[in-house]
This record gives sequence, structure tokens and C-alpha cells, in this order.
Amino acid sequence: MHNPLLQRWLAAAGILPFIIGALAIAQGWQQLPLLAIDSQTWLASYSVLIVSFMAGTLWSHQSHLRRLSLLSNLIALSAWGSYLTLPYANQHGLAAILFGWLLWLDWQRLKPDLDHYYWQTRVGVTTLVTASLMVAAAFS
Repeated sequence: MHNPLLQRWLAAAGILPFIIGALAIAQGWQQLPLLAIDSQTWLASYSVLIVSFMAGTLWSHQSHLRRLSLLSNLIALSAWGSYLTLPYANQHGLAAILFGWLLWLDWQRLKPDLDHYYWQTRVGVTTLVTASLMVAAAFS
């Protein structure tokens, strides 16, 4: 996708569930207003979904970094395993780490021909997502 405006809109839409979940958790709301969905489950399940999606995008770029497909599977399985076994605070903290790892892997992959517009968006989104997850971890 090389439509910068569409990229930014999709990125902003993808950030909203993280921010909403983190704000709800920080406010002590057990459920999200209007949706009647558990705030912790909302954020934890959305994190697993997006971590897995982002890890899956690395599959088409395996030639840029050795063992990239194995790392992407490890990242996705770590997110899913944490969802099944860890307390919410740990899940949110691990998800923040996984998003950072995905950002680093993307940087490794993109170094040769970095699209600065994409990279600027990617760093901004990851920063907001990890900040939201760290807020949620602190209040969980």
C-alpha cells in the first residue's frame, strides 16, 4: 500500500482500541461503556490479534532476515500463550515488548530501502500502542 493518507487513517483506527482499553483500565472501569465488554479482555485479545497480524506481515519478507518466519511464529505464539496463561498486567507488558520487537524486525527488513513516510507512521503507531499497553499494565 503506498497511499500515505490511507495508511495514516488505518493506523489511527488501529490505535484507537489500544487507547480506549488503556483509558478504561486506568479509570478502573471493569467494562467498556456502551459495549459491555470486559476492559481487560478487550485490550488483551486485541493485542494478540494485532501482534499476530503484524508478525504475519513479516512472512512475505523472509529473504531480508534469516529465520524471519520462525521469529514471527515465536512472536505470535508468545502473545497467544501469554493470553492463555498470564495475568493481565504481564500480558500487556509482554505485548508492549513484542510490538517493540516487531518494530525492530521491520527496521532490519527495511534498512536497505526505507520509506521514510511509512517508517515515521510505524514508529509513531508503535510508540502510542506500547505507551497504552504500559499504562494498562501499570493499572492492571
